[in-house]
Amino acid sequence: MKHIGFKGMMAICMAIIFMFAFGLMSSQANAADITVLKKLSINDIVAGPVEKFVQGGNFLEGPIMDKKGNLWVVSIGSGWISKITPSGNWTDVFHSGGQPQGLEWGKDGRLYGTDRKRGVFVYDPRTKKVSDYVRYFQNENFHGPNDLIFDHEGGLYFTDPWGTSPANPRGGLYYVSPGGKEVRRLLNNLHFPNGVCLSPDDKNLYIGDCTANVVLTAPIESPGVINIGFTRVSTFLG
Repeated sequence: MKHIGFKGMMAICMAIIFMFAFGLMSSQANAADITVLKKLSINDIVAGPVEKFVQGGNFLEGPIMDKKGNLWVVSIGSGWISKITPSGNWTDVFHSGGQPQGLEWGKDGRLYGTDRKRGVFVYDPRTKKVSDYVRYFQNENFHGPNDLIFDHEGGLYFTDPWGTSPANPRGGLYYVSPGGKEVRRLLNNLHFPNGVCLSPDDKNLYIGDCTANVVLTAPIESPGVINIGFTRVSTFLG
């Protein structure tokens, strides 16, 4: 089988991101206004055929690039974090010790990840060591962190959804100050907060609340301080 190639794969990823972002930007600021996004297949987004680039791992998640063009992913089922070169060479780099979910590079050149059992960990490519970044909040375990994003100042936002549901909406959103000195719980009443991202200027926070079937946004008043008056910016069909 011919490979689509690394650049082709990245083009697919960017197309998906663009379509998603366009749907978000088309929504209105009023909380009562909802933009219904059409459910798209991969064939609706990509002009050419889609072919397998590489195969491996066990339930892959959290893809992120490094500065050398390598793609890093987590294997939720096995606990491994792996690196894939532009040519498709797969290497299992380190084990999280739990169930890794998401990845994000820090300003310090280290790789940070969320783990359902471990909290937030950090991997140093220079020393090859894995350590805890945030393990507890007020001496209690998290439900199970999922996704994460850094702001430009080095502050970290992450979601904490596992074990929550519409019948028991206690999913959390947390902020960790630069260097991990302070951990704040910003929300604890979401259905199942999965993805989280920031606007390019760090002025708005977006959260995908999966089982509520919505994407929420809140203005950021200052690092780690959000306006609780959420706007429901989109909902998905199906």
